[in-house]
Amino acid sequence: MIVDPEKAAFYRSLPGTLGDALRRALRPTPEGETEMCLESSGRCPMWRPDGLCRIQAELGEQALCRVCRDFPRL
Repeated sequence: MIVDPEKAAFYRSLPGTLGDALRRALRPTPEGETEMCLESSGRCPMWRPDGLCRIQAELGEQALCRVCRDFPRL
C-alpha cells in the first residue's frame, strides 16, 4: 500500500520501537513512492495481535497515512 510522502517522512523520523518497526516496513517503489510492505499473510505489519492499528493506538488517528484514513477499517 502506498504511503503519502508527508506521512512517510514522519514515520521515518519517529524514535523508539514504533519508528524502528515503521522503517523496516517502508520500502521505495520503482516509481519513487513509498509503500508499506504487507506481511506474507497480507496483513499490515502495524496491525497488533488484537486487530488494532499500532500507529493509531500509539500516535492517534491524525498520524494515519491517507490510504489508512480512507480504507474502510475494521
